Amino acid sequence: MADSTLDEIRERRKAWAKRHASGVWEAWLELGAEFRSIRRAFLQISHDGKVDRVDRAKAAVEAGNGLSEVGRDFEALDLFSDAIRLNPADPMARGSRGITLAQLAPFFHTQGSHTLLATRALDDLTFALAKADELHEVTKANFERWHDLVTRRPKGSPAPGVEGPYEDPYAEWCFRHGLLLTPLRDFRPPPDELDRLHIKGLTTKIDDLIDGPAVPAPFAAMNALKRDYLTARILAWTALEAPDQLRLAERSETAHYVETLDYATWDLGSGLAATALASAVDVADKVGVFMVMWLTLPQPPNKANDRNWCLQPRGAKTALAPELTSILAQHADRLAGLLGLMDLSRDQDETGSRRSDALRALRDAATHRFLAIRLEGDGKSTDFVQGVSYYKLERAVMDALAHDRRLLLQLSLAISEKEGLERKPGLPGLTLDKHRPIRGRP
Repeated sequence: MADSTLDEIRERRKAWAKRHASGVWEAWLELGAEFRSIRRAFLQISHDGKVDRVDRAKAAVEAGNGLSEVGRDFEALDLFSDAIRLNPADPMARGSRGITLAQLAPFFHTQGSHTLLATRALDDLTFALAKADELHEVTKANFERWHDLVTRRPKGSPAPGVEGPYEDPYAEWCFRHGLLLTPLRDFRPPPDELDRLHIKGLTTKIDDLIDGPAVPAPFAAMNALKRDYLTARILAWTALEAPDQLRLAERSETAHYVETLDYATWDLGSGLAATALASAVDVADKVGVFMVMWLTLPQPPNKANDRNWCLQPRGAKTALAPELTSILAQHADRLAGLLGLMDLSRDQDETGSRRSDALRALRDAATHRFLAIRLEGDGKSTDFVQGVSYYKLERAVMDALAHDRRLLLQLSLAISEKEGLERKPGLPGLTLDKHRPIRGRP
């Protein structure tokens, strides 16, 4: 691919770059749609197998930086890692990933995860600065500043990693598909730490702590969201890759299904996959409900989903909730996680509507109607029967789970940032640090 194509897309970024100087929130409001369009153009190039690997790596870095600029750091990390795999010698990819890791490190205090992120950040920034002659002076100065910040942070023991594949096939499947609730997609945490995603802390009044529930509502809601995500994930594994698939087929035969010419015979595998899809799509919608209730937004909770929670009700699709506009106008530089959730919601609304609508159509079919599953082709569709191939169902399940993971990571960051921002010194309160999971018995 000619450099002119990348240069042309970079030219489109200049308006954003100039407006960004007056504040990322103002730029997002005014030019967010155009910026997301530019980001998608870079993303498309990065995934194009016909494009040279070096150009694909450059495009991945550009798309990653575009995500990071609006607080979607977890997705940016994945793109920087993709760029490094495409071109291991690229100092921009390593330096960009290093800065993002350094920014996220303070929010992950579970079993040395913060030290792991800081250590990897330092490695990446050191590698990038070793190739300083390939960097622009402004970029070099930025990498040097972050390198100095990470170097001066207190040292600790990084979280231990696992060498080689997991003995548990389910854990290995989750890692292989990037579905663990960990900031780094390519890090293998120990088996008992696969999904240690927790809110860093909350500040609550002492009276509320004494008289109210033992666990503040946001913690309880996060527990419920994690539970539902893990449930959908294990359903998907059981349906798509569990080692006892043959036994599922055998057990299906005992039901003595009646063969028809209208839709394919169900088995337990397809039934589990349909149920997993319904569960995964519901998790995303519940994140929208969580945001509406946590931020006290005017959107009716029963109408909220992951695409519209930040918009005013009654169909005003372009108008943001005034409560969000107010808080981000004051603190956008300290609420990148919340801005990232809003940008992700808008991204889904602008370009993912076809994707989201397709997932919801399949979810609705699985939940409320017959779902006709065929091994090949999409089958027939009527008002009563939604025909779909098993391949499309499988892809939809994995797509929905990946989206859920992004939402939960982003949500954890947004809560931690906002709760930390609202702590006021000198006022009676108690910070509740939930660095350890709340364990309960089934």
